[in-house]
Amino acid sequence: MAEQTVRNNVHLIPTPTEERALLEALQSAAAAEYKPTPGQSTLVVYYDEKLACEASSKAWHRIPPTRQLHLDSCINAALMRFRGFQPGYLWILPDAGRKKSPIPTTFQKHIRAPYNDPPPAQLVYRVVMDEDSIRRRKRRALAFVEQTENLYVFCNNTQVDIPDQRRKHYEGTNHGQSLAGVRLEPYAHVWQMPLQQKKDAYGAEGIRLVGGPAEKDDGPTFGVEEAAEGGGDAPPAEVQAAEHAKPETLVPFCWHGFPKLFFAELLHVNNVGAVIDFTPGDGNFAAAVLERGGGTIYTGVCHTEKHCMLLRDRLVELVLQGMGKEGHVLYNPLYVQHLKKLNSGKVVHIGGDANDDDDADAKPRPPALKKLKATPNAKQEPDESAARKSEKKKAKKEKAKSAKKVKKSARKDRRSRSGSRGGKAASSSATSSSPSMDTD
Repeated sequence: MAEQTVRNNVHLIPTPTEERALLEALQSAAAAEYKPTPGQSTLVVYYDEKLACEASSKAWHRIPPTRQLHLDSCINAALMRFRGFQPGYLWILPDAGRKKSPIPTTFQKHIRAPYNDPPPAQLVYRVVMDEDSIRRRKRRALAFVEQTENLYVFCNNTQVDIPDQRRKHYEGTNHGQSLAGVRLEPYAHVWQMPLQQKKDAYGAEGIRLVGGPAEKDDGPTFGVEEAAEGGGDAPPAEVQAAEHAKPETLVPFCWHGFPKLFFAELLHVNNVGAVIDFTPGDGNFAAAVLERGGGTIYTGVCHTEKHCMLLRDRLVELVLQGMGKEGHVLYNPLYVQHLKKLNSGKVVHIGGDANDDDDADAKPRPPALKKLKATPNAKQEPDESAARKSEKKKAKKEKAKSAKKVKKSARKDRRSRSGSRGGKAASSSATSSSPSMDTD
């Protein structure tokens, strides 16, 4: 059921090596087939520089460099697929908080030819992250917190494609200049995996070499209740020097991604019917699409095939968790009843096979249900209710058996008594009928 939900709404493809192959992949993408209704629904093309790659050292602290060729390829392929800026199409691109963003110039470069359309309308929102949530991610107290980032939105016509809509999860409307109060999740709550597995998922192009000095930093915190000035659990030493980290060290898949609530707001306020995401990252945008429902289609262009596999399994796991959690939008009471029935001593939740730990590259499995196989030598705990029923049944049989014996014995006694009375009567009649003898 969960796998079917993910398969119906989320489609993941690896990034092709050539732009022509990327365009061909977009031609058949499920989300690209969606036709928005201007003023009522939209199709969103999303690209986040922070998720396009990762710095090879101090990734939690450094904003990764811009993958200019990748950005050019994605924007150009999407423009060719949709033949320019058509009504109902929104292009949303965060700028990673850079002082000089390459996004506006990149768009200007690609829209000049071969299209004769007028330049697209451009809006710039100011995303303001929650200060405390940023401080809680740092071991060292920050004298000054950088908590803003620009969100570029391009469309055909702002009045038609971005109608006035009140926000659902944050204050204000989409006609306000800022989107404030975006609370970042603690690193303990984001998607984590072994470092070597993460590197394989990112691929050769996903981890970028960086140079130059970085601001002194004591590393991230993974605890939830740490104070702003530190005091949480110290991060592993391997994480603080990513280039010397151990392959089995658990690290977040994305250090700088937006939370799921941010994407839920984008879906709501823009009446999104389909999403093409060139930077799926840890899958928060895809998860928001699944929780929104309503037939919204999501196509994500992942780093590699392994990234696709891992992310798909993660989404299935998130759907299963939602189906079993009361009050969740994906809650399914029939599924919960099924779990209770199966978990009554016959099945258990198992996260994977016993040998999964031996192979770091093995495909991770979401929590699944597997029947316990009975073995000849296995010791099974007695079922109290079954034992009681068995004892009652046995006692009932014994009672019935003894009652039968009593009845049988009573019948036998009656027969024997009636037989003895008949014999005495015959004897007396014979005596009375015999001739009397005269004595001399």
